[in-house]
Amino acid sequence: MLTILSRVQRKPFSLRQREEIDFYLFIGLWLVGFVLFTGGPILASFWFSFTDWTGMTSGQFVGLQNYQTLIFEDKLFWTAVYNTFYYSFGAVTLGTAAGRCL
Repeated sequence: MLTILSRVQRKPFSLRQREEIDFYLFIGLWLVGFVLFTGGPILASFWFSFTDWTGMTSGQFVGLQNYQTLIFEDKLFWTAVYNTFYYSFGAVTLGTAAGRCL
């Protein structure tokens, strides 16, 4: 049986087929890494934002109540938004100006 199988010769892959195999291998590895380390945490964070999850419990679905509380009742939220835009505008402006001068 082994001698019969050893006599069967495979055609070597063409250059195009080898390139396609390499492409799917590399893009597949990238997709697995993206889903595990980026896409998964983003989806989990999105889901947790609609629950009262504390890290110790499974959390109960509360819908948009977390966002309502954040926007209308939390005064530090708007301070954080202002500081973020202020810092981002300054960093981008100064970084762009410094890059143009160098």
